[in-house]
Amino acid sequence: LERLTTHDVALRGTTAARSRIYQQLAAGDPAAAAGLRRGDLLSRTGADVDALGDVVVKALIPIAVSIVLAFAAVGILLFISVPAALILAVALAVSGIAAPWLSARAARLAEADSSAAAARFSESAVTALDHSAELRVSGRLDQAVSEAVSAENDVVDATDRAAVPSAFAAAATPLAIGVSVLGALLIGITLYGTTDMSPMSMGILVLLPLSAFEGTAILPSAAVALTKARLASARIMAVLDRADAEHVEGNRAWPEDGVLSVHALRAGWPGGKVTEPLSVDLPRGARVAVVGESGSGKTTALMTMAGLLPPIAGTVRVGV
Repeated sequence: LERLTTHDVALRGTTAARSRIYQQLAAGDPAAAAGLRRGDLLSRTGADVDALGDVVVKALIPIAVSIVLAFAAVGILLFISVPAALILAVALAVSGIAAPWLSARAARLAEADSSAAAARFSESAVTALDHSAELRVSGRLDQAVSEAVSAENDVVDATDRAAVPSAFAAAATPLAIGVSVLGALLIGITLYGTTDMSPMSMGILVLLPLSAFEGTAILPSAAVALTKARLASARIMAVLDRADAEHVEGNRAWPEDGVLSVHALRAGWPGGKVTEPLSVDLPRGARVAVVGESGSGKTTALMTMAGLLPPIAGTVRVGV
């Protein structure tokens, strides 16, 4: 039930987030407002939204469960041995606080160093895929592929640099478990020989620390999920904020008797072919055929007139 509920919440939240992003971008000027190339924009609306969806399943629920288990385990041991409870509390703090902090630090290092490289990889890969024919004709396809490979290698290198704090985080929990179990065992042996401790109490004293760490063992990955979600949300909000600003500055909403005025418009993708100047006035409901050879820029011009691409030159206005 817990898995079904949390995954349902995460998937519904991810869907709602993507819908809102698309609506905000459509309300303004997606390409110009975001100020991003298509590869980076795809990354922010894809992997970044997925990172936000992971928060419920991989972070919030595990953190809540580990807190409840930790307090319950320490509270039970207090009735058997105060020193054993103190050792368990310190060990749980190492596993539940120090290890997640190291994991979060490693995730921040990896994200900070690799985010730009990942964006370059997305841009280079999309460029090579979308314009492979033109790049091959111009003799630049190998260069575009090499740029993508180089960016991917930079992402891998950034991940490797973050491996050191991640390794310490991975080692913290096993070490904490060992210290806690050995401490409880030594205390239990001492108490068993000098007090009327029952075999059941002895078993609880030694075995309870093992089960207590089942909750904190997954906290490092929860900290990583939270860190990635925080960075992803910042990137997503940057897109939405710029889209909102563009929407406020120039809304494309079509008035009832509006006319789409295009003057000396030249359209094109950044670094690509640019269309010839186009000037036309289109009243609401008008139908105009745009003709031309394949690759002449018909779709690009229409996308620019619709506000999906920024104009290279000229103006596009909607007025009465």
